[in-house]
Formats: sequence, structure tokens, C-alpha cells
Amino acid sequence: MTAVVTRDDHDAVARRRPRPVTILAVLAVALVAGALVWNSWQAVRQGWVAEGDAAIIAVRTHDVFSAHPPLLGNPSTASDAAKQNAYHPGPIEFALLAVPLRVFGPGTNGLVWGTCAIEIAAVAVLAWFARRRRGPTFVIWTMAMTLVLVWGLGNEIPHDPYNPHVVLLPMFVLLVLAWSLACGDLVALPVAVAVASLIAQSHVYDGLFVALVALAIVVALVVHFRRGAREERTRILRWAGASAVLGFVLWLPPIVYELTHRPGNFSALLSSARSPDSRGEGVTFAAHRLVDALAPPWRWLDGQPTFVELHSSPGGGRTVVAVVILAAMVAAGVLAWRARRRVTSLLLGTAVFALAVSFAVAARLPRGLASLSPYNHRHWWITGVFAFVALGWGAYDLARTRRRVRAASPVVAACGVAVVAVLAVAVGAHVTIKDDRGSASFGAIRALTPPVVAAVDGRQVLVTSIGAQAFTSIEPGLVAMLIDHGVDARVLASEGNVFGAHHVGDASIPTHLYIVSGAGVDQAPATGARLIGRYDARADAQRGFANAGVGAAEPIAVYLVTA
Repeated sequence: MTAVVTRDDHDAVARRRPRPVTILAVLAVALVAGALVWNSWQAVRQGWVAEGDAAIIAVRTHDVFSAHPPLLGNPSTASDAAKQNAYHPGPIEFALLAVPLRVFGPGTNGLVWGTCAIEIAAVAVLAWFARRRRGPTFVIWTMAMTLVLVWGLGNEIPHDPYNPHVVLLPMFVLLVLAWSLACGDLVALPVAVAVASLIAQSHVYDGLFVALVALAIVVALVVHFRRGAREERTRILRWAGASAVLGFVLWLPPIVYELTHRPGNFSALLSSARSPDSRGEGVTFAAHRLVDALAPPWRWLDGQPTFVELHSSPGGGRTVVAVVILAAMVAAGVLAWRARRRVTSLLLGTAVFALAVSFAVAARLPRGLASLSPYNHRHWWITGVFAFVALGWGAYDLARTRRRVRAASPVVAACGVAVVAVLAVAVGAHVTIKDDRGSASFGAIRALTPPVVAAVDGRQVLVTSIGAQAFTSIEPGLVAMLIDHGVDARVLASEGNVFGAHHVGDASIPTHLYIVSGAGVDQAPATGARLIGRYDARADAQRGFANAGVGAAEPIAVYLVTA
């Protein structure tokens, strides 16, 4: 019996079969994901370990599946201005990294792969909503600019669990979600709540960025609600209700902390914001950073800016160029609106708004240590790249509308994917951990972990550090390694606010581990102390490894006292 195939059957098959441009867009996404995986694999292969802040994240992440799950994020430098312990608002990052940390067993490589998973998820969401807005060709363009952003952020950030770094690609995603909600795509609302919660909970200095974007989203929803018919208003209320429930669940841990502790963490953060020590850098400073984001040489192509570069004053020529580019964005948005290219116009409008958000955040950036830290300036990388995503697509879409450029074809898409492939190779060509924060401590932690774990032999141990590098970098790294190997590692009460109160021990613990760096490495720190390991981090520093935040690399020794 011969089957009869109708024209309708052929049309249905054609609709189900992916278009060539769609296949190319999927390939572009895969190339970006592959570049991120390659970066993480290279970091693991070259010997990345958690030290300093990353090691504290490892300890608190390990606590997620314990009797003492974290309710807040890492300790914040806002403590200095608040004159009391202050923490980043919530533990979402710890929860996301908890399974990878446990799956990969002893050692902290699970943090790298967990961070990689977060970044790939961000890219997937980015591609999904780019596809919903302007189709597969826009996905390819967005993936190309995402790789430009990754290249500009530098080798470290794609694999680093450090809380100001892990939220950068999600910040890019949040801007795309805000644009989608301006277009009326309610599917973006719960995703935006989840992404915004991750950003705000992980790094308090990004809270203002998130708050301003959230305010714009609320305004967009109100506008759509007022203009919508009854059915549309019901849909908005349902999505808003479901998103509010999701937000409550995500913010439940810090809410519980606030209800069970006095003073609460939010009051500490508020005290910090109101402190005279937290006065902002001001409008002039923000204007200079706006020029850096818009005028070449673009700041978002600088992977390792110094604090001098981040505070430099741009010349008059660059300022004029920045004004022209900003005016071009506004003009393109107006032209797109008049040409009935509403989605493109809203993209350009969102980009201008994002620049205004970064301007406000920069003006409010506290002076002193906060303004010297590059991670507090990285939001400009996000808004700068997003601005050029919008400007480039706006120019292309307007030209296509005026029939100066043909509609997207497989040839155009293939050329775009070729560019993505070149950028992916550029991103992965020279991945090194030498520039990572505290990388001069990586070798020491790797070398000292086996003898320390063997000497402790599963016993409860009190860990003390003496010396700058030992206290700031090596001690957190070894504590994280010991806990990951099943050892009940305890610290002094003075460090309880960092590691968690349940990790505090006292002199009654019979096994005592001393980590010493600097001039005192050859002197036993206590009676009966036995040397169990030595390492000279100065050799790693001479080979180009960094030691940011610690100062000069030092010789390190570990002593054990047992009763």
C-alpha cells in the first residue's frame, strides 16, 4: 500500500525541520560554551585551587549540605564602614556550587566546574531570549559580542568562583531580560527574578545596579498592565504572582537570618551605605567612566585595568566621540521606532538606560578601597558591550529596513559563525592561571595539602596562621582542603565571622596546626611543634604568578602540635 503525501504534510515537515540559520545559531552557542569549558579545563589542568576568598566560598559551599547551611553570602568589605560584621546579602551562589563541589570529591575543582556551569547557563538563557526577540541571526551577533566580553574580562573570570566575578555574565543576561520584559515577554519575569537575586545576593555593590534595573522592569509591567486588555492584565498578574513567590523562596535564607539575629545583616549594610566613609565618587567620576565605556580604546577590552587607569581622566577628543556615539544610539532608537521596528527601538532604549544605571552606580561608588578594586568597576564592561550589541544591531536592522541590506541568509549567518569561531579560539588561545587572584599561593596549597591531611589523620584540628600570606591566602585554602577531606578543621574565634561560628574552636582541641609565612618560618611557633611541610611561594612569584591582596610572596611552613 502506497502512502499518499499531501502538500500539507510537506509543509508540516518543513516547519519541523530546523532552518540552516537556526542550526548555525546553535553552533554559535556551542562555540561560546566550548570556550568556557576550555577555560575551566585549562585552569584545572594547570593546578587551580581555592585560596583566600574562593576558599571561604568553598567552606561555606560545603556547609550547604550540613547542619549549619549558610543564610548569608561571603563577608563584605562594607564591614569597615558599618563598624560591624556585614555580609553579602544571600547564599544563592553557595547553593548553586554545592552539588559540583561534592560530586568532584576531595579538592576544590568542583568550584571551577560549578562556576563554568553557571556561566554556560547564563549563555543559554541569553541565547534563548535573543532568539525570542530577533531570531537566530541576532543570536549569532549576541554570541559574538559575548565572546568579546569574555575576552575583555580576562582569563580568570570565566572559571573564578569569587563572588564579584561569578555574577558578570548574569548581569549581561539581566539586561537582555529587562529588554524582553519591555517588549512584553512575561516568560522573562521569573527568570529575571532568579538572575537578579543571584547578582544582588552574591555582591552587595551590585545591589544598586539590580535595584535600578528592577525598578525599570516594574515600570514596564505597569505600562503593559495599563494598556492591556482584561485577559492580558490577568496574565500579567499571574506571572507577577508566580515570580513574587519565587523571589520569596530565593530570599528566604536572608529573611530567616534577619528575623533571628540582632542586629540583622540588612541593618549593617544600611549603616555602611549611610556612613561618611561611604561617600560616593561623584558625577564627574561617573562621566569619565561613561567615556571609557563608549569611546575607543574601550575599557571593556582591558582585562586587567590598574586603579590608576580606572581613575584616569579622558581627553576632550574621547569625550566628543563618546557623546557622538551616545547621540547615535538615541537617534537610531528614534528612527527604529518611526520605522515600526519596535523591538529594535526598545533594545536601543534599554542600552541607553543601562548606561544611565552604570553612571548612577559609578557616581555612588564609595571612595577609598572600594573604588580601587577593579571588580567594583566591571559593570561598565557589561553595559559597554550591551550598548554596542544594541548599536550594531540597530544599524543593521535600520539598513535592512531601508533595503540597503538583504534579509538574513545562511551565507550571512555562516559568516557570523565564522567570526564567533575566531573569537572562541582567541578566548581560549592563552588561558593561564598566573594572573588569577592569589595564584602565587596555588602551588603552596597543592604541595602542603597531602602532608597536612596525612599528619592530621582525620582528627579535629585547630588552625592558626602567622604572617600576611598565611592569614590571607594559605590558611583559608588549607582549611577548605581539610574540610573537603572530611577533617573537622576549626579556626580561632576572631575568624568566626569569616568561616562561620560553627567552625570556631578553642585551646581544648588537642591537635593544633600552625601555618607560618614570612620571617618566622624557621622558628617553631609553640612548644612541641613539629614541622610537617615547607614551601617557598617566592619562586612562583618569580615565575609570574600573582599575589593580589597579599603583598610580596613569602616562604611558608606548617607546624603541628599534638597532645
